[in-house]
Amino acid sequence: MSNSRAILFLIVHGVQYGRLSTAYASDFIDRLEQLIPSSTPIYVRSVNWSRFIEARQQETYERLKVNHRFWLRPVLRLMAYLLTDTWWYLLNRLGKDKSDLEERTEQLVRHEIEVFLKEHPDGLVVLGGHSWGSQIALKLCYDTLKIHGLITWGTVTYYLSGAFDDWGKPPPVKFWLNFFNPADPVATTMLENDNFKNFVTVVPINNWLKLTPILAHTNYWKSNKMIETIAEVLQKQ
Repeated sequence: MSNSRAILFLIVHGVQYGRLSTAYASDFIDRLEQLIPSSTPIYVRSVNWSRFIEARQQETYERLKVNHRFWLRPVLRLMAYLLTDTWWYLLNRLGKDKSDLEERTEQLVRHEIEVFLKEHPDGLVVLGGHSWGSQIALKLCYDTLKIHGLITWGTVTYYLSGAFDDWGKPPPVKFWLNFFNPADPVATTMLENDNFKNFVTVVPINNWLKLTPILAHTNYWKSNKMIETIAEVLQKQ
């Protein structure tokens, strides 16, 4: 490391088709920590915001399926889980700036950061996010949390850029490292956005074995290249 400051690498997951284990990132974290010397003050943590809504998603599916043809149930399940994650995250109550889900997710992130900074007041915080989790992490980089860096994989962020007339501007972080698989239809490089093309560093990830669009989107977590690169980047901060 270039200095002895502690680093918190905090991971935010994406939307989930079904229930999400609280240990969803454990294998990824274990492999990453194996590449970081035990004497290096880098702490890897994850948050699980899906647990706030999983029961209501299941209830949504159970209530919907009784009113539709039985052959539509796989589609209804996809709608009840994959789409409600983003809809409920974006849907604000009248008079509120953030949705209930966004507020609770932000509380999770803030808690992890507060605990870390209490022990390491001059520590650095790096957010990591997969899929929709990368959008959650990106938005938090514009907040008052003083995020040092952003690492994303399978990010959807360019799809949301068009919501702004100016296509958005980079957040006040020192770096944005983005892992991108060209076989992943969900992922974007953010180089598609002229405002970000000189700000985001893109690392290509390819997994050719048994490749499908779904696997291309989920297999980042198993990529040796991604894990090794993240370990190197964190140790250089």
